[in-house]
Amino acid sequence: MITKTKLENKELIFIFPYKGIGGVSTLFMNMAEIISREYDTKVSVVDYKNGYISKNIDLNPNLQLLTYSEKENLKLPSNSVAIFQSMTPWSIFPNLSFGDETKFFYWNLHPMNLIPMLPGFRWLTEKHPTLGRLISKSLLFSYRSRILKLLSYLENKQSICFMDITNLETTQAYLDYEIKDPKFLPIGIMGSIDPPLKYDIDSSVFRSGWLGRSTGFKNTILIRVLRDLDKVAKNSIKDFVFYLISDSVDINLNPYKNLNFEFIDPISPKELETMLEYKMNVMFAMGTSAFEAAVRGIPTVLLDFSYKRIPPSYLYKMIFEADSYSAGNFLEVSKVIYGKTMKEIVSLTSDDFDQMSNLSREFILSNHYIPNLCENFLEVVANSKSDIDEMKELGLLRSDLLYDVLNKFR
Repeated sequence: MITKTKLENKELIFIFPYKGIGGVSTLFMNMAEIISREYDTKVSVVDYKNGYISKNIDLNPNLQLLTYSEKENLKLPSNSVAIFQSMTPWSIFPNLSFGDETKFFYWNLHPMNLIPMLPGFRWLTEKHPTLGRLISKSLLFSYRSRILKLLSYLENKQSICFMDITNLETTQAYLDYEIKDPKFLPIGIMGSIDPPLKYDIDSSVFRSGWLGRSTGFKNTILIRVLRDLDKVAKNSIKDFVFYLISDSVDINLNPYKNLNFEFIDPISPKELETMLEYKMNVMFAMGTSAFEAAVRGIPTVLLDFSYKRIPPSYLYKMIFEADSYSAGNFLEVSKVIYGKTMKEIVSLTSDDFDQMSNLSREFILSNHYIPNLCENFLEVVANSKSDIDEMKELGLLRSDLLYDVLNKFR
């Protein structure tokens, strides 16, 4: 069924040229495919010729691919809404040329996307928020002022939304800026709405897994999971198997003597049903990886993240216990004050497996299933009142001089 929108014949342009596999690429591609098929809306997607979206998108008469190159200019269609994941204005791809009557819409899909930081020293701002705020208020004062001016403009023009509470809280905390009426657009995933294949768990074995990359801010929570799970396994008569579904594992696994590790190569989005073959009691993940596991009926723990060591007092939560569309909390900003111990998680996903499976899946279908999110997305985007010419006149798209100088010395 084709549904009318309030876009008044404007074209949607999803802009994210990227060559690797990533959550934003998958999200933008899925949204574009659904909106172009199910709604009376023209949609374009901008990607590199050999980018992930270019290789995987399913085009149709309402959906076109626009190829971005670093060697030549790309003129975007007029009378459109350009959709970006939030980024500093000077990070917008330089060879894009915007048509007349173009509106901007920012979807904040990472907590640090609008945070001023020294070029090449992102880790410093992320690991040490207090120091990062001090640097942004002093050395990066003009940079920070430009971001605040942009954020105020986007807020007043109803042209920015946040994927979850963590993105909002992090932006506000680092910038000391309160967004008075924040709008949320949760991220979503695809997947069949048909009931997944049910599997029986083996009562003599506890099978769990990690889905996602093992790097940087994700490693600290993975280490916490393994430490806690190893401690439970030590005092259990069950065998404990832990599946690592990742392109690489950047931590030392030797300390966890009570866990049997099995390594699985990354699974493409179209082959995620194969996760069911491993008959896991529970999956540990964050972001869309957690959603992908849960929608397939695997009981899922939604993990938080941090650049610092996560203390033994950390508590876990099942994905259906998340609030404000959380895809995982940034612990340097958000405090987690409720949850379950690892022993309770193991008991719950062993004794009440079917219930945990059903609750995990139903939560994702209700809150993070793309076909159910599109109508709200289109309504929010249609209300955007930003204007490309006005943004240029206000200097919102100009680069910051100090940032440019520092960037040259990276």
